[in-house]
Amino acid sequence: MSIKNKYIILLIIIVLAIALIYLFNINKKPIDQGQNQNTTPSENGKNISIRDKMINSFYDNYELGKTLKVGDREFRVISYGAGEGNRMEEPKSSGGIIAFEREKEKWEIFWESSEFFSESFPDIEIRDLTNDKIDEMILKNTSLSGRNLGLAVYTWRNGKFEIVTRTREVITSIGKYVSLDLGGDVDKTKIEDIDGDNIYEIIIGYKWQEMSGAPVEEYQQIYKYDGDKYYLWKEEKIGEEKSEY
Repeated sequence: MSIKNKYIILLIIIVLAIALIYLFNINKKPIDQGQNQNTTPSENGKNISIRDKMINSFYDNYELGKTLKVGDREFRVISYGAGEGNRMEEPKSSGGIIAFEREKEKWEIFWESSEFFSESFPDIEIRDLTNDKIDEMILKNTSLSGRNLGLAVYTWRNGKFEIVTRTREVITSIGKYVSLDLGGDVDKTKIEDIDGDNIYEIIIGYKWQEMSGAPVEEYQQIYKYDGDKYYLWKEEKIGEEKSEY
């Protein structure tokens, strides 16, 4: 074989290798596709937020929403969970609540929550907690582990829904935002009328261990409604168990 033919064959091999590399790269998915915080891949390959996905699901099936009535106004309420990622640094991955209002024969978005929460399995309960004949929205956030339950209560006030449970301001490297700040052990956190006045209290139960080997102490915080907000009324120790460690 002549030197010229060897060069031609080598050139063909190089061209084929470059073509194969090119085809491999254009068919390869981006590393973060479908893992972009609060997004999932849509059918056309573009990311769609969990929020928008839930809105689309609601318009496909109105029964997904929980019904809440204020006078002659009717709302449907849905919730959605947070996305994956560095949740405390990126509040865009927060879950949320959306209230749709019926306008004649259509449902339109009337209100959305603005507080940050990172749990992935939120649920909405509708009932009157404050004995004013108007139902509240109760957001229940179960953690991924299933051990913790976060609570938030929204009530109808001044023509909109307002949160009446505790929040806190969080400051991060990308700014600040308001986060939900009420929750405890899933089996010890509940809403009950403990004094029989038809106004429900929020009971937050949790365990505390001072250090490894120390007894595990059980506490509960009781929050009462004062006509404006839920406030911490009492915190008490309710039990103690021997540490396993």
